[in-house]
Amino acid sequence: MVTLTELRCGTITLPNGEIVALKTKSVTNKDVLGPEMRRINANSLVCKLPYVDECDVHLDSCDTTHGVCTNMPGTFTCSCTAGYELDLDGRTCNDVDECDVHLDSCDTTNGVCTNMPGTFNCSCTAGYDLDMDGMTCNDVDECDAHSDSCDTTNGVCTNTPGTFNCSCTAGYDLDLDGRTCNDVDECVVHSESCDTTNGVCTNIPGTFNCSCTAGYELDMDGKSCNDVDECAVHSDSCDATNGVCTNMLGTFNCSCTAGYELDLDGRTCNDVDECDVHSDSCDTSNEVCTNMPGTFSCSCAAGYVLSELS
Repeated sequence: MVTLTELRCGTITLPNGEIVALKTKSVTNKDVLGPEMRRINANSLVCKLPYVDECDVHLDSCDTTHGVCTNMPGTFTCSCTAGYELDLDGRTCNDVDECDVHLDSCDTTNGVCTNMPGTFNCSCTAGYDLDMDGMTCNDVDECDAHSDSCDTTNGVCTNTPGTFNCSCTAGYDLDLDGRTCNDVDECVVHSESCDTTNGVCTNIPGTFNCSCTAGYELDMDGKSCNDVDECAVHSDSCDATNGVCTNMLGTFNCSCTAGYELDLDGRTCNDVDECDVHSDSCDTSNEVCTNMPGTFSCSCAAGYVLSELS
C-alpha cells in the first residue's frame, strides 16, 4: 500500500491496477515509480514538469466563481472572466465597475450607466429612449407620441431635445402651469383694435368681435365705425311730406319746411296756423287771413277789393 501526503502529481496506476491520485511530496513505498515521477532521495518523489495540471485536478486556488485557471509549466496562473479583474492576491476576481472607470459604452450625453456584477446596463435620462443597440439614447418626440401634456384644445406642442414646450394658438395665453391655454380677453387688455370712439368690443373664445354704437356701421376692415347717414339711406323717421332730415355724427335731426312746425315727437311736421298765431302779414284792418296747409292767404273784407301794388 502506498502512503501519500501533499504531492501534486495527478494519478498513478498501482501494480494491482488501482488508479491512485498523488497528493503528497513524500511517498514511503520507493518501488512505486512511474514515468511521471523522479526520485529526490530514497523515500521522496516529485513530479516531472510539466506533468502537473493544477487546473485540471483543481489544485489551483483561482476564484471559483469568476476565475479562469491557465496551466503553465510547473505552475498555473489565474485570470478573470469579462467584467472582472484580478485582485492583487493573484487569485480573487473583483467586479469591474465599468461605469466608474468609463469602460461602458453608454450614450455619453444622455445615457445613465448602472453597474451590475460582471457587466453594466445603459438607460437614458427623462425625454430619451434607449436604442435597440442598448447604448444610444434617442430623443423622444413627446408631441408626436402624444405623451406631452399641452392643452389639447388650443395648445401647440414643440419638441425640443429631451423635452417639449407648450405654446398657445392666437387669442390664448399660456397659464403659469406651462400647459393650459387661457382665453385672452382682448377687450379687457385693450389688445383689440375696435374703433376707440364708437366701437364696441365683444370677447369670444380665442378672439373678439367689433360692433358699433347706434348711428354707426362697421367698416369692411371689421374694426372702424363709420357714421351712418340716416337721411341718405332713408333710415330716418322724419315727416315724409314736410320734414327735413339733417345728418349728424351718429344720429340725425328732423326739422320742417316753412309753414310747418316740429311736433313734440321730434319727427312729425304739423301745419302752422299763421292766422291763429298772427304770423301772417294780412292787413288786420281790412283783410281776412285764411290758413292753408303750410301757408296762408289774405282776402279783403267786405267792401274792399284787393289792390295790386305798383
